[in-house]
Amino acid sequence: MKTYLELVEGMPQGMIASFDNPDDPEFEIQVYKMQGKFYIDAGNWDDEAKNKSELMSKLKKYKVDVKNPNFGRI
Repeated sequence: MKTYLELVEGMPQGMIASFDNPDDPEFEIQVYKMQGKFYIDAGNWDDEAKNKSELMSKLKKYKVDVKNPNFGRI
């Protein structure tokens, strides 16, 4: 099992959280904070949100359990 530091060092720069992808278990939904907005990368699709409220709305639309991240938090 990796330590927290090993996990953090392996994460892409700017990533703040990751979640299971309910529509495609092969991919994980990763959320990045970049230049005042949020970027959602699900492997097979991408999206952006201009603020936290819009981000939470979009994640819920994609059926993401926002209270149970694999890593980090929003």
